[in-house]
Amino acid sequence: MGGSGGAVGVALAAALCVGCASPSAATRLTFDGAPKGQPALSPDGMSLAYVADGGDGWQVQLLDLESGDHRARTRVPGPVGGPAWSGDGATLHFYAAYGDTWRRFSVPAEGPAPESRLTPLPDGGLRAAFRPRLEPGPGGRVLLDGVRTPGEDHDLFVLDPARGALRRLAPDPGYDSDARWAPDGSSVVFHSDRGRGRHRLRVWRVDADGGGLRPLTPDDDAIYAYPAWSPSGRCIALTVERRGDRDLQIMDPDGGDPVPVEGRPGFDGDPEFTADGRGLIFATDRWGGVELARVALPPTLQARCAHRPGEGPPRDLHTVRPS
Repeated sequence: MGGSGGAVGVALAAALCVGCASPSAATRLTFDGAPKGQPALSPDGMSLAYVADGGDGWQVQLLDLESGDHRARTRVPGPVGGPAWSGDGATLHFYAAYGDTWRRFSVPAEGPAPESRLTPLPDGGLRAAFRPRLEPGPGGRVLLDGVRTPGEDHDLFVLDPARGALRRLAPDPGYDSDARWAPDGSSVVFHSDRGRGRHRLRVWRVDADGGGLRPLTPDDDAIYAYPAWSPSGRCIALTVERRGDRDLQIMDPDGGDPVPVEGRPGFDGDPEFTADGRGLIFATDRWGGVELARVALPPTLQARCAHRPGEGPPRDLHTVRPS
């Protein structure tokens, strides 16, 4: 890791004791008690897609952040996961069980939820495809976790749907997953157990052309996973697990020691930045079960991660009323 990332991490850690948030500062966004996770904020910051198991298997749900209304976006056989928005907010992509494997699908963000088997999208010949992420802007490329043949390592791929071309990104023995495009599409962050053993994850970064592969998190006894970019591209949120507790932390995109947002015991995970970069949406067990919540970043981290003048109008997350 570069020295600049470590220096930034030390500076952030030194400043974080001022204005730290408390666990009670979190705003609860869901209230039904069903297990849920994998939140994905729409491009306009007004809707939240996520997966939940409401008794009929894991399905994609949609939360209107202004009204608090929930509605199902899928009612299909088999569990689904990994919801991701198209750049225009009109379509939701996700993966779902399909026969003896997993494939990528899409549904309109509006209208009735499909209730029958959907037709999988072409994924360049992958045997199984997971966690689709669509490139920001007009590029159209899709990031996928997947395998080409049974027994193969779980790798990252970049798909160009217009040409049907599939390219492996940063090939290496091990488990690579949960990749995210940088806001400008120039690089990708992901978690991987490469060089550490099964599921001892670290966060890595690689250029979109496959060059510049580097680890961002320390090689210690913690598990670093589920990275997510701030809209400004100046911060990465992630989940850090130590001694059974999972915390939300923030790090510099060039690496270094992450700093905690709250540091509470228990489970906080699956972070997603709010549209203005001043807070996080995440899954938590603080109310029993697993619900979704929002928390504001401490002021020091807001100053680093949030939009700045000239970067476009920031959108704050609306307070959601109990349904």
